[in-house]
Amino acid sequence: MGRGGGVISRAAFYGGFKEVASATAITLSLPLARVHHVTPNAANLSVTLPDARTLRTGGVLGWVFNKSGVNAMRLKDNAGTTIATVVAGQLATLLLTDSSTAAGAWIAKLSTPLS
Repeated sequence: MGRGGGVISRAAFYGGFKEVASATAITLSLPLARVHHVTPNAANLSVTLPDARTLRTGGVLGWVFNKSGVNAMRLKDNAGTTIATVVAGQLATLLLTDSSTAAGAWIAKLSTPLS
């Protein structure tokens, strides 16, 4: 069980890779890939993170890479609050520090990978 009483899915922690291109809002769901390559085909696309009560805290939970040439995307917690804006070519490293609510408490460290 998660701290918030939710069941933690083992599928959320085995890694993997997902690639998605969209012009509409995206919601990440379980099984959660370790790496998400997202191509936002519209300005200000939002990517909503899963219910934090279904995830573990501590350590790096995953990475979200903005593959777009021009469009930024907003990473949002499960309550709809923006936790980071990821511009084209940036990588967000995600850490979950509190999973007692659906929104959780997230840290998003932004970086630009070497090409």
